[in-house]
Amino acid sequence: MEAIFEIIFQIIFEVVFEVIAQILVELGFEGGAKYLRSSIRNNPIFGGIFYFSFGLILGGLSLLIFPEPIVKSPLIKMFNFVFSPVLIGFSLCFTNWILKGRKEEFFQLDKFIFGILFALSYSFIRFMFTN
Repeated sequence: MEAIFEIIFQIIFEVVFEVIAQILVELGFEGGAKYLRSSIRNNPIFGGIFYFSFGLILGGLSLLIFPEPIVKSPLIKMFNFVFSPVLIGFSLCFTNWILKGRKEEFFQLDKFIFGILFALSYSFIRFMFTN
């Protein structure tokens, strides 16, 4: 029973850590980078590259804080690697919707894809360097 709670805690902790990092990225965009936001809005490829790169950077920085893998089981790591990006994509849509004052649609495909790219790159760095 204790092992099940440990596994659930590990999954929740990893996802929450990624969501917090993603929210900080989004708040940074809202905080003052007008040129960057307009560039991302006008060129989604640039936006995808930026979110992917920022995920790599934050994934690397997270290794300084948590050098050991948070999730120990290989099966759970794969589960996390597959489902976490989808959850992060939806959380980016939700964060953007809240920050825009609920004036736009909740689901925006570009934000969803940016969230997936961010989470994949973040998770990839953690996966590669914590094994």
